[in-house]
Amino acid sequence: MLLDLATAVAAVNALIAKHPLLPADEIVPSSSGVSVHLHGGFADFEAWREALDIPTAEVDFHTRAGGTTMRAETEFASVLIAIVGYSSPVAAPAGALKAVA
Repeated sequence: MLLDLATAVAAVNALIAKHPLLPADEIVPSSSGVSVHLHGGFADFEAWREALDIPTAEVDFHTRAGGTTMRAETEFASVLIAIVGYSSPVAAPAGALKAVA
């Protein structure tokens, strides 16, 4: 029901009012909270982490085939906010690659 999203949407509006310049690739309100997906790498994730006062020790890192995923959660305006950052894989140095004959 759309009404179930009211609290999450209100939290998003409060985030916009308090931090209007934060990067915002994808924000998904749900009945269980708000998910913020950031595809700009570590810098975008760090901007959100600092704005929401999330300690670095509370950030989870997961390596995946396409890069690294960073995730952290906190409460804002009585709503659970999960920030998820995605980074591209770091390219291997050219000398590390061997030609296959």
